Amino acid sequence: MDSLREELIAEVDQPRYTDEDRDKAYGMLTFIAHLLTAKGNNVVIDATAHRKKYRVQARELMSSFFEVSVIAPIETCMEREGKRNGGEIMRELYEKAFERKATGKYFPGLGDVIGVDVPYERNNQAELEIDTSEIAPDLSADIILKGLIDSQGDF
Repeated sequence: MDSLREELIAEVDQPRYTDEDRDKAYGMLTFIAHLLTAKGNNVVIDATAHRKKYRVQARELMSSFFEVSVIAPIETCMEREGKRNGGEIMRELYEKAFERKATGKYFPGLGDVIGVDVPYERNNQAELEIDTSEIAPDLSADIILKGLIDSQGDF
């Protein structure tokens, strides 16, 4: 998502993670997905999309839409971020955000962090919800694929 922000939002040298920047980034991401689906492509949007309005916008733009809500405690997210290539940066952002919240300490350039400073707005009408802290990644992928296949005529 950061590389999209840098490429598509010309004035962004460093992502600021403000509501305005997030609105622009998710709006563009949704629009690109809309253009691709209009040409008959299947698109997976792998982004946090923490505001329900982003997912509602995507659903309204695309005639076929299948929302998978991936649920995991913040601690699980932090652990996973630390394990993936380059993820230590995001893990450090989480840690700083928690420290800022607990102590009030200022970290230059640290914007609002989703899950710490900004809540994730769940959608009770998502086509599928998976708690990935309880289900292994391979099984989660199988469940998603089965959900897509089972609802093929519906989305």
